[in-house]
Amino acid sequence: MLKTFSFPDYQGEIGKPGHAAAAMQKGAIVDLSSRRAMDAARLSRQHQLPMADSIILATAMLHEAVIWTQDVDFKNFPEVKYFPE
Repeated sequence: MLKTFSFPDYQGEIGKPGHAAAAMQKGAIVDLSSRRAMDAARLSRQHQLPMADSIILATAMLHEAVIWTQDVDFKNFPEVKYFPE
């Protein structure tokens, strides 16, 4: 959400939610359990991912969710739909 609100939307206004932000607000907020944190640490170590990215990936894997991103760190994971900028 932070990145979505930090950049101008399609109308050029900073902070005004666009379609992506509206879609993100339909999601669920989940707790970072000890198990998920350990899974994230393992993923971070195995794939040299930043910890925040590994938490996102571990959470997506647990919930069998697809990550849609332009973040190159996620490029080679089957759980991710990567779109280069």
